[in-house]
Amino acid sequence: MSPAPKRVAIIGGGAAGLASCRCILEAGLVPVVFEETLEGVGGIWLGEKASRPVIYRGLVTNLPHQVIQFHDLPFSPGQRSYIREENMLTYLQAYARKYALAKHVLFGRKVTDVSRIDSVEGTRGAWKVTSEDRSVDSAGQPCTEVFDAVVVANGHYRTPYIPDIPGFRVWAEKQRDSDSVIHAADYRVATPFAGKTVLIVGANASGTDIAREVSQVADTVYILDQSSSRITQRGNRVRVPAEGVRILPCGTISLHRVPFRGKQITNVIFATGYQFTFPFFRDMSFVGANLADGGRSVRGLFLHLISPTYPQEVFFIGLPMTIAPFPLFETQARLCAAAISGTADLSPLLPRNGEATPIDIADSYRLLGPKQWDYCKDLLRRARYPRYEEACKRLDTVEKLYNDRVQRSPKFPGDPDTYRQVEYAVDWNSQTWSAAVPKL
Repeated sequence: MSPAPKRVAIIGGGAAGLASCRCILEAGLVPVVFEETLEGVGGIWLGEKASRPVIYRGLVTNLPHQVIQFHDLPFSPGQRSYIREENMLTYLQAYARKYALAKHVLFGRKVTDVSRIDSVEGTRGAWKVTSEDRSVDSAGQPCTEVFDAVVVANGHYRTPYIPDIPGFRVWAEKQRDSDSVIHAADYRVATPFAGKTVLIVGANASGTDIAREVSQVADTVYILDQSSSRITQRGNRVRVPAEGVRILPCGTISLHRVPFRGKQITNVIFATGYQFTFPFFRDMSFVGANLADGGRSVRGLFLHLISPTYPQEVFFIGLPMTIAPFPLFETQARLCAAAISGTADLSPLLPRNGEATPIDIADSYRLLGPKQWDYCKDLLRRARYPRYEEACKRLDTVEKLYNDRVQRSPKFPGDPDTYRQVEYAVDWNSQTWSAAVPKL
């Protein structure tokens, strides 16, 4: 009599959790997805109905859907290349329908504890997952189930990261308006900043978008940018190097202890990303991982994905940054499914001749950027994915589209987002593509 298929707990019902559910199903395993909200699948793309709303009004993706989409599900014909939030949700719902994933999701279930059950001789190792049932009838009652493996796909948009800027706390304590300091997670529209002098901390995707919107109504917008080495200005937008900045008690900014001729700030918006949080693990070290950099990174995982302590049982989907998210989630999920099934190539995790294992260099995967394509191909190779060659050719095309988009990025925070007007067309059979650039 063959053993029962392994049961896999998946924490999170967003894009990463759905990709994991699909791949685990296709491997002949039994997925159970724990989704905190009662509103359905979709994660952050549920908008204000998400367990932690973070999407501002009118958001449009900063990557074209030809780059974002999962391998086997294109967006609906006729869609613009850059997608609004409601269309992203529709797409994820379509993905869940195509692969019949919703029946594997427990809605209204917040995972509160994940712990290992020591193996008893003659049995498999197992994990105890405890969750709060938030459905109306259960009123937060705890529920505990046992699984063979755990896939963590809870995203990283829950806990905002607020860096320590010299002088900021002293200035903030003097502010009477509770909304004078917010994080990008709580930004929705620019209207409240009309006529204000706003400091935006961070110049990546969200900082650039918010600077663009706020500068249309604010008096002056200062943008702290880690990549900048000198003060530069365009219109009412002033880019300030992050290094050496101090906020004086009066609200003016000094750089390397020298005040510059700027206005007193009235508002601060932190566009500084998020901390990773895994509150259901009492101690992450027992799975061979730890939080670092103020919670902004996870260290110790093999391939920034697999627990070195339990390489066939514990996985973290979606930790790398600067990526095309859905394709990466899917390739990570395929390796997880293969690892749980025992078919993956995980040999580097085993000591060989006393040499150090590749786990020592796992942190190089945190910010992937141009390395993401080789990373994804490596995961598919390790997963022994049967459509490996086809998938690699597709990734090559997606890489070209991604690089084209990167080259069109705004050169100054808050510059017009003309890149979002470019329309891409892709023939996936021939792996050819084109970009229609509007005349300005």
